[in-house]
Amino acid sequence: MGNRLLQINTTTSTPIVSRVFDSYVLVSVKLQRGENVPHLFWRLQNSKHMIDIGIRSDTGELASLTVVLYRDLIHSSAPKIVKTESTTEGIPVFSIDCWQIKDPLSNSEYYTIHDGDFSIGLDENNLWITLFSEAIESYIGLPGVILCLFDHQRELCGFVIENLTKEEIDKIRQFEKLWGSLNN
Repeated sequence: MGNRLLQINTTTSTPIVSRVFDSYVLVSVKLQRGENVPHLFWRLQNSKHMIDIGIRSDTGELASLTVVLYRDLIHSSAPKIVKTESTTEGIPVFSIDCWQIKDPLSNSEYYTIHDGDFSIGLDENNLWITLFSEAIESYIGLPGVILCLFDHQRELCGFVIENLTKEEIDKIRQFEKLWGSLNN
């Protein structure tokens, strides 16, 4: 599996979804269910960027997406799409084989951290987060809210946060303005 999240299944029950945009944490999306279970975190980071993807430790189901740090320009481009006949509605379930929890009290075992870069693009009202540049062949998610992008091997390559409101786009612009002024 290497350093990628591999989709192994899809759940069709819809969670409660919340998404927050602000000037310090660009975006945080939470997919909540009634039960409170620990999350495993897959992180992609470098000196300018960091993104955390939360996975439920009991099922492997996507639980959260947080762009904690993004110190670059938000581009106006989307990833390369090879084929997408339709969107599978539901929440992806990932393999949790890369986490080896020996000590449940050790927070560090709940993270798998990978060095790398990612990019963010904004079109009319969608925010595209590209983790890996492979061609996208399928979407799984909640249409109109959030979609996960997968390559031909069912490896997660990115996300689309859809149907941004004017307020959310304004928050993205505030984020760009704040961090753009600090980078100069």
